[in-house]
Amino acid sequence: MKNLLAAAVLILSSLSLIGQSEVDALRYSQTYFGGTARSMGTAGAFGALGADLTAISVNPAGAGMYRSSELVFTPSLYFANTETSYIEQSNNDDKSNFNFNNAGLVLTNLMRKKSGERWVSTTWAFGMNRLQNFNSRYFMRGTNDANSITDHFAQRAQGIAPDDLYSNEADPYSSTLAYGTYLINDVAGSSTYVPVVTDGGVEQEEIKENKGAMDEYYIALGANYNNKLYMGGSIAFPFINFKSNTFYKERDKDNAHASFDNMELAEFLDVTGLGVNAKFGLMYRAHKHVRVGGAMHTPTLLTIDESFSSRVTSNVATPGSNEIELFEQTSPIGNFEYKLKTPWKLVGSAAYVHPSFGFVSLDVERVDYGQASFDFDSVNSDEVSYEVDLNNRINNTYKAATNVRLGAEYKKDIFRFRGGIAHYGNAFANDQDSARNSYTLGFGMREKKFYADVAYVHSKTKDFYQPYSLASQSVPSAEIERVNNNVVLTFGFRW
Repeated sequence: MKNLLAAAVLILSSLSLIGQSEVDALRYSQTYFGGTARSMGTAGAFGALGADLTAISVNPAGAGMYRSSELVFTPSLYFANTETSYIEQSNNDDKSNFNFNNAGLVLTNLMRKKSGERWVSTTWAFGMNRLQNFNSRYFMRGTNDANSITDHFAQRAQGIAPDDLYSNEADPYSSTLAYGTYLINDVAGSSTYVPVVTDGGVEQEEIKENKGAMDEYYIALGANYNNKLYMGGSIAFPFINFKSNTFYKERDKDNAHASFDNMELAEFLDVTGLGVNAKFGLMYRAHKHVRVGGAMHTPTLLTIDESFSSRVTSNVATPGSNEIELFEQTSPIGNFEYKLKTPWKLVGSAAYVHPSFGFVSLDVERVDYGQASFDFDSVNSDEVSYEVDLNNRINNTYKAATNVRLGAEYKKDIFRFRGGIAHYGNAFANDQDSARNSYTLGFGMREKKFYADVAYVHSKTKDFYQPYSLASQSVPSAEIERVNNNVVLTFGFRW
């Protein structure tokens, strides 16, 4: 019977798995500073400065500060290091990639001043800024003496008759594969399942590699009124490209289980998404050296398409046998399309600018991550129920956070020296701390028709992760400390 059911799962071509979680909502709602090396050298604190393509993603009124047209592009080298602590074992892993952090075109129209005319210029800007870099990899390993992922598989399968495990309503991506590879077995043909591993005692290992980014493509219009008031708006189209491959393993290192030697669960996720949002902002020159600004970012409306599959292999003995055999099952490729609405964002900015010495600038953002919400656009009662429960979990799991960026630039002849610090506040309502701190340095050279800038960004954050969950037992959590280093170089041409 198991062989017949295993064959059936391979020919199923269209199964819908609701695998979305509050983690996905936060992943696509949290954005960080990126873009030009000048902006990144000052920790992205450009909301009250303008005349920079990165600033347009913060406050589009900054487009009104331009006095010339420009062409800009920014290549980048990104280095991600993770240190993972799991059941008193620590491991390190690294990943790096080359990408483009920013590119854009600015077209400025300087108006001829007439008697009484106060409009100075209008500017169109077209470009791309990187908001998120998902590239990372981590490795964790430890011996769990309490439970096993096979307990998780058995728990998911409980109440489903063996003949129904491969139906569309069952779980063809984990517990079904576990049943087909004898990691869980039914009790005398009932809908009760027992795991092949009992009471833990297995070495657990996981490798997860993430790739991709979230980039924002935009068109913005800014205007300068009397060199005092600057206003602007933009329409932006965030694009998501995210891939994740996870390889989870368990093995009986101490020969504690007669019917189990080892197993592996491989999961593959491919995500693409396209969204739209709008931004509106004002900047005001309150004093010849002081500028203030404010901006409002509407929620981003994202349409996301996920493709996913999984594979389970095991070296186990079947019930009634003492001989270890190799089994393997592969799921169908599942696809699911859904919508996600990210929260509103409010930005306040202030800067002190001295034409001879440079500037000091501050940005403060407020984002309520608990306001993100999914829309599965479904009439299926189970999916509608899951959507409601999931949005409630998002609201209870996350809270409003304050993000602060502070940066400075010192000028000497044609050279610029920069530094900054950024703090992205904790998004979690519980004691888990997801705050991210970044420290930046930068250097630039600016000529009349050409400029070049370089910046270094060092960021650190901490995550907590459980490889699986159990209703009645505690599962160890991995503490993952992420350290990202980014080196960016910007070239700009003016006319």
